[in-house]
Amino acid sequence: MSPISTVGGLSSVEAVLKLAAYAVSARALLFLALCGAFVLAVMAMATESLMRLYIVAIYGVFAILPVVVLEIRKR
Repeated sequence: MSPISTVGGLSSVEAVLKLAAYAVSARALLFLALCGAFVLAVMAMATESLMRLYIVAIYGVFAILPVVVLEIRKR
């Protein structure tokens, strides 16, 4: 008898990991990334400096763009 029980052909560890994958899907990550971009944009508008605008642009390229590509590829 194996120490890990199986449910519906999946071990309990696999079932938990699959559930966690659904919980943290690309859409949820995209929503969080967009919320972060909005906060950064508001902060950049508060003290209009060029460095803050660069930070918003870099965040958009390296955080939001990859999640959008994942969401598009998923369909």
